[in-house]
Amino acid sequence: MIETMGGKLKGRGEEGHQRMRPKAVLWDMDGTLVDSERENAKHLAGALVHNFDLKIDNDDRQFIIGKSWVDIHENLNTKYQAYKWSLAQLIEGVNHHIESQGNPQKVRVLPGALSLLEMFALAQIPMAVVTGSSRAEAKNALNHFRVLKECPLFAAEDVPTSKPDPLGYQMAAERLGVETSSCLVFEDSEVGIAAAKSAGCRVVAVREGNFSSQDQSAAHVVIDSLESVNWLKMSYWMGQKKWAGSS
Repeated sequence: MIETMGGKLKGRGEEGHQRMRPKAVLWDMDGTLVDSERENAKHLAGALVHNFDLKIDNDDRQFIIGKSWVDIHENLNTKYQAYKWSLAQLIEGVNHHIESQGNPQKVRVLPGALSLLEMFALAQIPMAVVTGSSRAEAKNALNHFRVLKECPLFAAEDVPTSKPDPLGYQMAAERLGVETSSCLVFEDSEVGIAAAKSAGCRVVAVREGNFSSQDQSAAHVVIDSLESVNWLKMSYWMGQKKWAGSS
């Protein structure tokens, strides 16, 4: 792993390094582009109390971080007899609870996300989003990002297996018509990093949205914030031949 702190690169020098760019950029959403998982936990808890008089504990709230609705549904189904929803009903129930509050789901855009997305868009580098959130949640969050509105979205309903399974990232690369080894992935969670590496992608972990202090050490690069990313650093990251495939 190469680590960057305060925008400075730690690792081998860049002198003589060939300038390279990713052929596609694949994004996790919650904890990477936006902060919404803690809000999701609140609405999940409210929906379960309203529909089943079921009060989840703090461990269940923490379980949401980095997990897809597929995993959340399986966890609830295993742990609570009172829980009777299917996956589709869970997603619908939480979305209904959000709507019943009279205001849209609160989403905070994380530092550097907007400018970095614009930089990739101007360079005409294809992008896709791979998230464990539902399509409704993802579309609400992605409304904050003009350049992502037409990009492929792979949400909980679209991918039959959850991270750390690599399928979501494999599907995204295939849709964009590129090899996974030429893709740069931005992630925050341990399972997301594992999924992207298993798919053969180059993985950058972002500390900014890692609110549950998940282990990010398996990523190829760890950065403090998306604000520190530039073309020179990405050229360096993409040029590391030893990163081709999983490492």
